Amino acid sequence: MILYQLLPQQRHGERTPYVLRCLIEVALCQGKKSNLESLQKSDLLKLWIKIWSITFRGISSERIQAENFGLLGAIIQGNLIEADREFWKLFTGSTCRPSCNFPHLALEKILVSLTMKNCKAAMIFFQSMPECEQHQKDEEEPSFSEVEELFLQTTLDNMDFLTTVEEGAIEKHQSSISFSVHQNLKTTNSETLVRCSSLLVGVLSCCCYVGIIAEEEAYESELFQKAKSLMQCAGEMITLFKNKTNEESRIVSVRNMMHLCTRCLCHCTQASFIKKPFEYGEIESVEDDTDENGMEMENPSSMNLFNDYPVDSVSDANESGESQSMIGAMNPLAEEHLSKQDLLLLDMLKFLCICVTSAQANNMSFRAADIRRKLLMLIDPSMLDPTKYLHLHMYLVLLKELPGKDYPLPMEDVVELLKPLSSVCSLYRRDQDVCKTILNHVVHVVMNLCRGNMDAENTRDAQGQFLTVIGAFWHLTKEGKCVFSVRMALVKCLKTLLEADPYSKWAILNVMGKDFPVNEVFPQFLADNHHQVRMLAAVSINRLFQDMKQRGSSTLLKALPLKLQQTAFENAYSKAQEGMKKVSHRAANPELLDEIYNRKSVLLMMIAVVLYCSPICEKQALFALCKSVKENGLEPYLIKKVLEKVSETFGYRRLEDFMASHLDYLVLEWLNLQDSEYNLSSFPFILLNYTNVEDFYRSCYKVLIPHLVIRSHFDEVKSIADQIQEDWKSLLTDCFPKILVNILPYFAYEGTGDSGMAQQRETAAKVYDMLKDENILGKQIDHLFISNLPEIVVELLMTFHEPGTSGTSQGTDFSGDLDPAPNPPHFPSHVIKATFAYISNCHKTKLKSILEILSKSPDSYQKILLAICQQATETNNVYKKHRIFKIYHLFVSLLLKDIKSGLGGAWAFVLRDVIYTLIHTINKRPSRFMDVSLRSFSLCCDLLSQVCHTAVTYCKDALENHLHVIVGTLIPLVDDQMEVQEQVLDLLKYLVIDNKDNENLYMTIKLLDPFPDHVVFKDLHITQQKIKYSRGPFSLLEEINHFLSVSVYGALPLTRLEGLKDLRRQLEQHKDQMMDLMRASQDNPQDGIMVKLVVSLLQLSKMAINHTGEREVLEAVGSCLGEVGPIDFSTIAIQHNRDTSYTKALELFEDKELQWTFIMLNYLNNTLVEDCVNVRSAAVTCLKSILATKTGHHFWEIYKTTTDPMLIYLQPFRASRKKFLEVPRLDKENPLEGLDDTSLWIPQSENHDVWIKTLTCAVLDSGGIQSEILQLLKPMCEVKTDFCQTVLPYLIHDILLQDTNESWRKLLSTHIQGFFTNCFRHASQTSQSMTPASLDSESEPFFRCWKKSQRTMLAVVDYMRRQKRPSLGTVFDDAFWLELNYLEVAKVAQSCAAHFTALLYAEIYADKKSMDDQEK
Repeated sequence: MILYQLLPQQRHGERTPYVLRCLIEVALCQGKKSNLESLQKSDLLKLWIKIWSITFRGISSERIQAENFGLLGAIIQGNLIEADREFWKLFTGSTCRPSCNFPHLALEKILVSLTMKNCKAAMIFFQSMPECEQHQKDEEEPSFSEVEELFLQTTLDNMDFLTTVEEGAIEKHQSSISFSVHQNLKTTNSETLVRCSSLLVGVLSCCCYVGIIAEEEAYESELFQKAKSLMQCAGEMITLFKNKTNEESRIVSVRNMMHLCTRCLCHCTQASFIKKPFEYGEIESVEDDTDENGMEMENPSSMNLFNDYPVDSVSDANESGESQSMIGAMNPLAEEHLSKQDLLLLDMLKFLCICVTSAQANNMSFRAADIRRKLLMLIDPSMLDPTKYLHLHMYLVLLKELPGKDYPLPMEDVVELLKPLSSVCSLYRRDQDVCKTILNHVVHVVMNLCRGNMDAENTRDAQGQFLTVIGAFWHLTKEGKCVFSVRMALVKCLKTLLEADPYSKWAILNVMGKDFPVNEVFPQFLADNHHQVRMLAAVSINRLFQDMKQRGSSTLLKALPLKLQQTAFENAYSKAQEGMKKVSHRAANPELLDEIYNRKSVLLMMIAVVLYCSPICEKQALFALCKSVKENGLEPYLIKKVLEKVSETFGYRRLEDFMASHLDYLVLEWLNLQDSEYNLSSFPFILLNYTNVEDFYRSCYKVLIPHLVIRSHFDEVKSIADQIQEDWKSLLTDCFPKILVNILPYFAYEGTGDSGMAQQRETAAKVYDMLKDENILGKQIDHLFISNLPEIVVELLMTFHEPGTSGTSQGTDFSGDLDPAPNPPHFPSHVIKATFAYISNCHKTKLKSILEILSKSPDSYQKILLAICQQATETNNVYKKHRIFKIYHLFVSLLLKDIKSGLGGAWAFVLRDVIYTLIHTINKRPSRFMDVSLRSFSLCCDLLSQVCHTAVTYCKDALENHLHVIVGTLIPLVDDQMEVQEQVLDLLKYLVIDNKDNENLYMTIKLLDPFPDHVVFKDLHITQQKIKYSRGPFSLLEEINHFLSVSVYGALPLTRLEGLKDLRRQLEQHKDQMMDLMRASQDNPQDGIMVKLVVSLLQLSKMAINHTGEREVLEAVGSCLGEVGPIDFSTIAIQHNRDTSYTKALELFEDKELQWTFIMLNYLNNTLVEDCVNVRSAAVTCLKSILATKTGHHFWEIYKTTTDPMLIYLQPFRASRKKFLEVPRLDKENPLEGLDDTSLWIPQSENHDVWIKTLTCAVLDSGGIQSEILQLLKPMCEVKTDFCQTVLPYLIHDILLQDTNESWRKLLSTHIQGFFTNCFRHASQTSQSMTPASLDSESEPFFRCWKKSQRTMLAVVDYMRRQKRPSLGTVFDDAFWLELNYLEVAKVAQSCAAHFTALLYAEIYADKKSMDDQEK
């Protein structure tokens, strides 16, 4: 109601657009509400009818046309009123005057989309079309006013710098864009011609963008020729205007035409259609006439910009009326000073300027240099009289439009353009509007100042002229003689200067004989008196940390040198704090509360920008926030608001994770402040989302206590222990590895001559002596040292930091001088190695190296390698991830040097673990490298090369099982990653060519898939093919057997891509042989090679889902199947896909427990090379437990006589002690109760993974499992869905084997049958209530997961049916381990496309029913 009342009152007021926008939002909101009462609907309908009427009547107002149309659209969209026939008058042009102001290329995109089969898809595709920056500035109505944007920045709700989408990457569509539906046929002919020409060229450009025609074809097309003809006709009409410059209608017409032509230039890739006017010279003649009649020049006196005048003439006190130097004075920029001919001249000047800049990117029929020279003659000091308003406007137009952004002016022209600048500024220095406009326009010149030869006289001259003016404005600003709008424009100029010269090599302001680099001047605006100026400086502060020259390109922004960044942060933080202190002493004044809040928001915004753009200053910025809670009174909720947005942008799931990654540094710096107020209890833990200090201590004591210990603050350690109700010595024990990191390196740090280091060594020795005291850790310290050695090694490795300037040999190739330091303490590699040597010397056995000590417990290597991988997995920070890769490189390099010692029997595991870790890392490479990610990638390739060389040299056949995976991973890198092509090719040549005669690799090389038929692989391809066909060419049968002989790790199907491509070629070339093989397969389906091939191809396609290279592998498999053709798939479908390890277990062992042991160990061994760290960790836990049991030991003794290498990889996990692990039996009072829950057996949600994990773990916890091997599998069942699906049938089998009174059989039968009954009912309801069309995309995931659950339970039934029941003898009886209704099971199998299984189960049901009927 209030908005409705405001609407007619504000018809011509400034608030009208805001009222309309509010009404749009209300309309959209009401449209979403469906629970309004009838009385409310009636009252609202009356209101909306009135609002509609007012809006409809004002539709022709161009000023608010966008809002009017937006409101009408929102009303219609919400169905708030019923549109009558009057509405359609909008489309006739009789109701409103059309503006013809469509969004840029919108009409053209619509027209081209309408020619497409899928119009909607075409329009979506067009949204990715690059937008013209000029149109974005000129056409789009901003969604918010400057005040609204400033408000959102102040409340920290608007942080545009955090967006990851590059500027201009996506076209912006807003509800407030202008809208027109009718081209007025009465429009002046010249305008119509230009509009039509623009439309034709726009359609052609859209056609080129979607690939309908090539750009070259577009130039020759009939449409383009017609567009040129139209423009030629329009140009000829200019001739008629030359002698009629006083006719107002003609002037308006030509002005409109100029505007249209200017718009056309922005989006036409070929500007040939404007050749005609230039060839005839009409525009030049008009311009020349105007020059002669309207420009009488006088030599302006040169005035000093520093001429003094009263400070109070312009001050912030009068900024509400800001622009005039004197009350009542006419604004020199007002159009009232100019005649219509003057305005036309300015329009023509703008058009000519754009023509000149466009000519640098396109071939034109005119000489742009000549026109540019003529334009510059207009502002020659001998002709320009800046006291005349027309001349002032002309200069401003040229200053803004003539400098090109992408194609700069020649430096001599820049000099000419800037010559009048000083005198114009001096003349109008008291007019704030003119000063603001000059600064806003001159900013376009800045990027021209860095393009030429920096030492050239012209360049220095141009820079000097520009910097003199900017320096003068800055001086006036410091003296308080510039209003905020001028200061805003000045900040924009300085910001652009920083973009042009980020190092401030030449961007230096000389004021009163002193030099001030711009990068030192810029932060001073953070303490400006006006909030908008401060905020602009804050959001632009990234220019002090990054080189912005590559902004908007595909190249990532380059960081500035370390010292520049650190200095910039110190200056910026200091100035922002200075701004806070200006008002802090007046905080009691209620009127200043907003100002205090505003200055806080500026400080927060500045720090947020630094956090985002400067990894090197990230820790400093975070600590500044922590200090600001106490020093500047920043409210924690505001800081958390900023940090949550920043951490989300960085990829952290929670704010706590982001803060915890820096907590060591923050606590260290906090305690280093050496102020009684800065202790742990006063630390702003609320920023980590802890509500009280106890929760903070309980969660973070492992970080906090080492900092207290190294300071000998044991009383505070005891205080923490008391508050979290723990024994303080137990806390010291938990933190022992981290405590030693602050001690041991200083013992090993020798010969540095650093007094500070000597003092730290003294402190470390003192603390260590205190720890050895009987009242603290005492003799326990030696035991802690040995038992925690792997953890100590990991903690020491995590201190590794070696920036590119350190000059050390280890890791230097992969370091960058801007890699941020990790949490303290941190040391270079030589100190870490020295610390390892120190530990080995202190060990009681006096072993030569720390690796020999670790070899006494071979699983130590696995612990360390896994811990490093865990750290890499947990971080999203690319710099931290790279540092961890360097740590991995450092430790693995140490292992490789000692590999010939056997590493305590862990050598095979270590090699395989490192190879697959590197392969997984390589496969997760980003699509586009930045500096640090490229170094990480190169490091991985380098380390893989080291591993391969070491394995070939010292480990004989160690690479035999991994060569195919290594080569298959490396091949795609040669073409995809040119940065490491040579590095990768060298490794491939070493493996295949240099080792072609290696007896251990020869057969493996023979089995490799062929190399691509590319030039770079020529030698590799020839070498491998010679080995493969050393005994002559292969038949198709041999080729297929060769393809099938390679078993590949399931998570890396991409490694078979080249083999699939070669197989397709073989199938294509040997159709005759394939027919014979097909007939043979039909005659003998069980052993037919074509059947095996198709099964193998289908398995590969299944493995490829959700893995690297999925699309490529699926396409290659499809091509092979296409060559095979439509064979009889029934012979394939009926084959049961048995697990190979299960089949082998049956062959090797009769004892069921040993069979299960083999199956589980085989599965867990394969799991050790998976990418997921949590899965690998769980597999290790299970392996250690299984191998420690009596069954595990017995299995080992039997299986070690075989040739299978599995036990070589499992060696580190074999328990050395002779005492076997006793698996405790779960004796429950009512063991059946745990599984007697319907919700446990029937999926309650769409998440199959959660259901199967919960069910499997519940079965393990039920107490019904007797097998000690199966009982130990819970860690894996908690993390891996596939493992649960594998092990569930064995768990059910084990329970039923021990079921003497059939109580378990009854329970399991009830719930498994209940599962199938529920599936059957669900399927029946679905088939009745849903057609295929009604199965929308939202319901698809549920059905997909439901099918997985069904297949899992079908696998249980299928497995049990194949097992021999102990009491009964017939095969038919084996189908009834469980009492099931096989008809319902058959229907579920049918719904899962297991047609032959369904038929089998239906037969079992029929036979059972027949037998039951006979018994009756």
